[in-house]
Amino acid sequence: MRSAMNPLLPLLILTAIAPRAGSTELGDSPFSLAPKAQGPARALAVAHEDFVRRLPPPREDVAAMERFASDPDSYAIAIERDGVYYIVDYSIKPYQGQSFRGGGYRYRIDGSDFRIVDARIEP
Repeated sequence: MRSAMNPLLPLLILTAIAPRAGSTELGDSPFSLAPKAQGPARALAVAHEDFVRRLPPPREDVAAMERFASDPDSYAIAIERDGVYYIVDYSIKPYQGQSFRGGGYRYRIDGSDFRIVDARIEP
């Protein structure tokens, strides 16, 4: 259950500086962290590296909506702690005033070793 005042709000602001789909290495990203980093920032970095890899590469020969959906900046990010796991959710932002249902990504990250336990597209 999420509280009204989320202490992880600064992490949500990072969506404004998320790397482009072509950047897949943690070292190339503003989400880069030292290997010993812990907590929600590390969980976000792990999820984001995989998320960027899953997005289709940007192409100019597709519809504007498809280009929008392939840009990591087009997704809002939420992170919360659920027991021993971090849950990182990506949901697509409205496009030209239109909201979408589904199509987001959800990651479950182990809080002790920061490996991805589960990653799936939300219907």
